[in-house]
Amino acid sequence: MMGFAFPFRDRRGTRASVAVVAVLAVAGPAAAATRIEKVLKLAPGGTFSLKTEGGSIELRGGGSEARVVLTSPKDDVAQRYDLRFEEHAGGVTVSGERKDSSWLGMWKSGDNLRWEVTVPTDCEVRLDTSGGSIEVADVRGPVQADTSGGSITARAVQADVHADTSGGSIRVEDIGGNARLDTSGGSIEADRVRGGVDADTSGGHIRVSAVDGEVRADTSGGSIEISDAGAEVQASTSGGSVRVAFRPGNAKGGTLETSGGGIEVRIDPSVGLDLDASCSGGKVRTDLPVGVVGTIAENGLRGKVNGGGATLRLRSSAGGIRILPL
Repeated sequence: MMGFAFPFRDRRGTRASVAVVAVLAVAGPAAAATRIEKVLKLAPGGTFSLKTEGGSIELRGGGSEARVVLTSPKDDVAQRYDLRFEEHAGGVTVSGERKDSSWLGMWKSGDNLRWEVTVPTDCEVRLDTSGGSIEVADVRGPVQADTSGGSITARAVQADVHADTSGGSIRVEDIGGNARLDTSGGSIEADRVRGGVDADTSGGHIRVSAVDGEVRADTSGGSIEISDAGAEVQASTSGGSVRVAFRPGNAKGGTLETSGGGIEVRIDPSVGLDLDASCSGGKVRTDLPVGVVGTIAENGLRGKVNGGGATLRLRSSAGGIRILPL
């Protein structure tokens, strides 16, 4: 094993040293690896920010400081990247920028950078990578995660989560605030969210469950499934079916629309709602007692459940509509 110290100068002009270890295989073809580790002061309530031009990021809450470990199968990462590890009054900023942008293709396919981070649980997290997946867990502050080349997972975050990717799926669970989830290349799943959910994808299914706040779900490339919805629901797809089950006692209503399948909705039969349902590709069926307003038609229904209330609007142009009790 060979090791050396790689000095660098941060934005404040302070010299620091990061341990770099190159490990050579004893037998067989030569193989090399880089490990760079840095410990930084991060007070509770501060912000941890990491922006990198390559690699996956895995962040966990725990401990009293920020610990960053960067690994790669390549042994010259420290020479080819401008690596910065900075402490400041508001928190910690870490970045990895490629020195020679003409190597972009090789970097994306061969460097395989992996960032492993531990931070105090009480901090805000901002993560940005253009070349890998992001995983976040066990933090109490807000989380913002952006990637153009992988999936995003967030678990046990006790605040708002904003996740944005153009190249993968998104999954969040046990979120204490609101969840804003955007992808153009994968599915979205959200489970146990105490705030609201805003989910938008053009390339996959959306599955949402156990959400206390409002749900807005929009996809042009898959179906939508929502269960245990605690407030108003706005769901729209042009590429699949819509299935929604409202939580017992939820009388907030909403709008469910699809041009690529049917609609199935389950509501508490004891709440008051105004129903406005119509379809052009099937029939409207209900297992609930509804006071009909106007004429009765197979492909349309307007009426009141338990004297009426907020409006639940249902529209399908490629399938039927089924209204069921919980």
